[in-house]
Formats: sequence, structure tokens, C-alpha cells
Amino acid sequence: MKRILALLMCILMLTSLNAYATTVEFIIGDTTMAKVQNNTQERLLETNTLPAAPFIANDRTMVPVRALSESFECQVGWNPDLREVTITDNEKVIKLYIDSTKAYANDTEITLDAAPVIVGDITFVPVRFVTENMGYNVQFVPGVNSVMVYDQEDYKNADGEAIAFPKVDILNYDLYLMYKDHPVTSQDENYKNFAKSLINVYDYFDRYVKNNGLSISPEYAPAPAEYEKAYSSNILKGELSLYYNYLGAEAAMGEHLSYLHSDEINELYKKEYTCAKHILVTFDSYSEDEALKLAKKIYKEAKNGADFDTLISTYNEDPGMAANPDGYVFTKGEMVEEFEKAAFSLKPGEISTPVKTVYGYHILLGMELPEISEEIKIKYTTQNYVQPIINKYMAN
Repeated sequence: MKRILALLMCILMLTSLNAYATTVEFIIGDTTMAKVQNNTQERLLETNTLPAAPFIANDRTMVPVRALSESFECQVGWNPDLREVTITDNEKVIKLYIDSTKAYANDTEITLDAAPVIVGDITFVPVRFVTENMGYNVQFVPGVNSVMVYDQEDYKNADGEAIAFPKVDILNYDLYLMYKDHPVTSQDENYKNFAKSLINVYDYFDRYVKNNGLSISPEYAPAPAEYEKAYSSNILKGELSLYYNYLGAEAAMGEHLSYLHSDEINELYKKEYTCAKHILVTFDSYSEDEALKLAKKIYKEAKNGADFDTLISTYNEDPGMAANPDGYVFTKGEMVEEFEKAAFSLKPGEISTPVKTVYGYHILLGMELPEISEEIKIKYTTQNYVQPIINKYMAN
């Protein structure tokens, strides 16, 4: 979750050197079919209404054969006597039979898990069998019940899995959204060094670059303005879900966006978080009067210059302080109200008078906020920069 995101230039390079790709999306139970045709300068989204919605049979996704085949310019034939469906392109021939698990791929007999069926005069076929035997790639995306069929395999990840072309496209557009308001030129030395270092983070990018003799160069990146035309509102649900599920939403944008928005994130952190040590005298160990009396004694010692850490080791009954020796770092809503109010009112080095909560009496010492943690950084980048992108493109 904490691995960093590959940067704009590396990704732009990979995408812009691929020529064309087609992605077709079917969503279970939805009659809308979407198709994206893509190249460096354009990304054209088409949507069409299917005569019937895809469904699942025997754990296999069934889609209308004609919509699937014609999306990739294959020919569909029908022999009513044999109840035979034939799908052909220039090199391959697939034959399937209604209500039969027998099928042929270039004359090789194969047994299907789910038989083709006719529903309301519409012929449905198992999408994975057809597409893989036609030489395409298929991916089921559970998050949106989407089936994506794409005709191009650009590279593989460390496990040897094919990575769909559209993932790179979406990353391109996400990065464009960020960079259009925070331009960084390719001549910026820090930018180039950062891009170079990130190639090594994702080894499949690294291999792609090395195997193709590529290098980081501005010549591979289209002008940013072209991305508005190419990607704006032209992203499929399955593409985005697949992309975020693969990288993880926080990891996908986290460190990259924190790099771009570090000033804003640090300001939010300073404004919304505080840090404090405390000594707790509990009502479990003392009566309320006794606890208050002891708390006042501790407060007096602290104000007179006694080492606060020594006082903690002598008097404190909160076991959590042992795990947080530099103090609790927290934001509003994470502590009991009285404790929270007192902590946020303290400047670093200030000591509170005894504060009563349901647990007992607390004497607090205000502390300097430490450097922002990865956990909090991820929280802010996800909440303020990642989630709005997800919401925009995953909306129904």
C-alpha cells in the first residue's frame, strides 16, 4: 500500500509508443456495452445498447455473440440446421453449438464449461472461451461486475500476468489531471531524477523500457492539452476499477500526489493534528478526591521543572504511553472530548492543569508535531486527491 506510483514521463512514454488498442466492456445485468478505441492522440468512447444484458451461467460470463464479435470486426455465421454459431477472422475459426458444451477452435475440439444459449432470440456465448481463442485478452472485474475484452497485451507484471493497456491510459489521465494545475517541466532536474527512480519501482516498466531500448525523453510525451481531448470522460468503469484494484487506491496515487501537494498536505496536518504526552491518575486506583489531590501534586512538580518523562514513569497509569513515548499524535474525534480540547489548546512545552475525563485526571504536556507519518499522508492524499477521481469515474 505504501509503494510509490510510477510518474508521468515514464508512463507517457509507454503509452505513446503503443499504436492502437480496442477495449470492449460488458457489465453483468446491464444492457449498456462500451467500446474504447485508443491511440496516442485520441481516445474515443462509444456506447451501445445491447438487446439483452450479459449474465453468468455455471461461473461463466455469457454475452451476446454478435456484439462481441463485431466489436473486433469478426464475422458471425449461423447454421439453423446444426444450431451452429461460427465466428471467424482472417486466421481463426470458432464453432459453437446451442445448448452443447462441444466447441471447436480451428478444428480442435474443446469442451466448454457453459453451453451457448438462445434467450429471446439473442445468442449468448461464453466470453472467455471466444475471446481467448480469438487471441484477445479478457478480464473480469468483480468491483463493478465488468468484463473487459482487449486486443492488446502491452507488458507483463512481476508474476508474468498480462497487464491491460487501459491501465496505463487511466494512469496517464489521472496524472494529467494533477499536472495541469501543478505544471512541472520535463527540463526540471528533480522531476527527471524522480521519474528515473520510479522506473525501478515497478519492474514490469523497467523490463519494458530495457527490452525495447527506450529512454526517458520529452519526445515521447504528447502535449498535456491533448489529454483533455483524449481521456476526459472516456474511461470505462471496469478499466478504472481494474487499475485501482491492481495497484491499490492509496498506493496508486498516494506518494505521487503527496509529492505534488506536499505543501497543502503538511498545512492540513499542522492544522488538524496535535501531539501531547500525558500522565493519567485513574479512578480505578484512587477515589475522585484522591486522584485530584495526586494530579495537583504531579502538576506542581511538572511546573517546578521536574522531568516529565520521569513523572510519567513514576505516576502514569495509561499503558498506551509506553507504545507512544514521543506522545500521542491525533486529530479531532479520536480522543475523549475533555482530553482533546486540552491538548489542542496547548503550545509545545506547555503543561495543562489536571483535566478530568471518565478515566481519571490527566496532566498533559504539549509536544511539537513530528514529521507527517505515511499513514496520515495516505489518509490525506486518498481523501482529498484520490477519492474525488474515483468518485468521478466510478459513479453510476
